[in-house]
Amino acid sequence: MPLITTFASLSARGFGLGGFSPFIVATGGTISTYTVGSITYKVHTFATTGSNSFNVLRTSGISAYNDIRVLLVGGGGGGGGSQPTSPTIHYLGSGGGGGGGQVIDSTYTVTQTNYSLSIGTKGAGSYFDGTNGNSTTGFSLTASGGYGGLGAPYVNGGGTGGDSGSGNLGGTGSASFYTGGGGAGDSSAGSSTTTRDGGAGGTSTSTNISDGSTNVYYGGGGGGAGGFSGGAGTGGAGDSLSGAGNGGTNGAGIAASLANRGAGGGGGCAQLIGSTVYSRPGADGSDGVVIVSYRIS
Repeated sequence: MPLITTFASLSARGFGLGGFSPFIVATGGTISTYTVGSITYKVHTFATTGSNSFNVLRTSGISAYNDIRVLLVGGGGGGGGSQPTSPTIHYLGSGGGGGGGQVIDSTYTVTQTNYSLSIGTKGAGSYFDGTNGNSTTGFSLTASGGYGGLGAPYVNGGGTGGDSGSGNLGGTGSASFYTGGGGAGDSSAGSSTTTRDGGAGGTSTSTNISDGSTNVYYGGGGGGAGGFSGGAGTGGAGDSLSGAGNGGTNGAGIAASLANRGAGGGGGCAQLIGSTVYSRPGADGSDGVVIVSYRIS
């Protein structure tokens, strides 16, 4: 008896008008492709915060082709601010920079199923302590969000920078110069300061998952705010490669400038206008992301 197989069943196993394909088929996110030599890769980018899904419609009969590369980045922490003690009483103080979200660049073996992803939101800047970034999850992995920078105490002092999601420590501020410490990055701690200039944010981590060649940076720390003592200090530099925010110089912190990099926001510095002091807030970090890539030819 001849073997009769329908077109639908062949297609489900990788046959069809285009012939046999030994590679996985999946949907979800914003899709792009790139080619290195004779090999083409498909990339799925998930930049919308909250719930997402990566749906594997078909796996490969070749086990090595079921290995995907995954990047998870937690949300960056918000910068701390110069806290007022009341609507009318303000002190010369500076907040710490927000910590960068954790960066995980790994491999994962998929099966034919729908994978739930959650993209971590950024932490918000504040007049007080910045809020923490939220974790990004998927593929049995968790990239923790960065911690918010601490606001200046209710006296003339400086706040400590937020720790990174990867566990690096934020820098300490200066009580003498009322200066904020730098937020930690995924790759290094935030800088402490003993001057009127804010501490620099810790460094980010690079990956080329998006196109196979260009290094893109994630998870840098925000800069601590500059302080006052014998003149206004300069805000610390955030990690520029990942778009982390700079600390404020005689004013509010600077927000993380690049979307979905998991970078920290800058700390806020009290602002002296004439003889009056005004509290100013730290700034927002940036949201996390999930990126998936795998071979399709």
